[in-house]
Amino acid sequence: MTSIKWYTKEEKVTLIEDLENLKQVGTEGLPFNSLIDFEQWSNHVSPLLSFDKKLKNSFDECVTSGKITFRTSSKQYADTNMNKAIGILNQAIVTAKKGVEYKELSKKKELLPPEKLTIYWLLKHIEIKHWLWVSTLAGSIFTAGAVISEAGIYKNAKKMLFPKEVTYVKASGALILGCKNKKPAMLGVLHDEDGSFVFSPPAGRSNEGETERITAIRETKEETGYSIIPRKNLGFSPEGNTFFSLVLAEIDNSKSANSHYQEVVGLLWANPKNIPKFSWRFPEQREWVIELFEENAPGECP
Repeated sequence: MTSIKWYTKEEKVTLIEDLENLKQVGTEGLPFNSLIDFEQWSNHVSPLLSFDKKLKNSFDECVTSGKITFRTSSKQYADTNMNKAIGILNQAIVTAKKGVEYKELSKKKELLPPEKLTIYWLLKHIEIKHWLWVSTLAGSIFTAGAVISEAGIYKNAKKMLFPKEVTYVKASGALILGCKNKKPAMLGVLHDEDGSFVFSPPAGRSNEGETERITAIRETKEETGYSIIPRKNLGFSPEGNTFFSLVLAEIDNSKSANSHYQEVVGLLWANPKNIPKFSWRFPEQREWVIELFEENAPGECP
């Protein structure tokens, strides 16, 4: 059996979720509407298979054969290779799931305010650290004999326990490390804002249903032309109503780069410490990115 190295159990679950989001069903004919759909799908899948070199190589071979046979009008052979690629992805999901306890890391359900606040509900849902406040609230129930769901005290309690709903924006990018002039550097993109170039890691908002890794792969491809291999999630930095995540990744040299990027004006390999705060697209990210860079940058550059 292939030996697989994971960073953490959470990393493994994230990878499984990413793979399952890309799962396709094989068909007797072409399983994709167009070659572009197939290419976009395979560009997302391939980097995620890096945990198993044999599966990744087999997948990449099927993708290459599928593209060639599709372009040469050999649709019968194209659908065979495309369906094989789908089968390899399904096999990768099974392989990745071995040994993981999926339920253990399931997400907690969101706590919603009850229609009527009762002692039973408080006992079930409120942490022990809040019980001094809760005991005062409970005392008011018996002394006032009021239905507290209709009283002003419930309104105040609801405000404390369930603050006003805020819409959060999820964004993700890639921290791609390398060497420039024999010194550690990260790959950044340059945006033109009011005639000034500003620096940031390749990143952008997540589409609905995307995980951090999928967003990082897509945004890096769109902004730099490079395909990347995600290595591990580096966490997130909450800024206002935005949760910005970074994924440690490396360029997939087996894939050709598309130099015709349109969303940025250029690329720059640099040490983030050398980029002044006013030259960052999002200045509040600078210190966090520098910290991650110093923790993960290569020790030596040839």
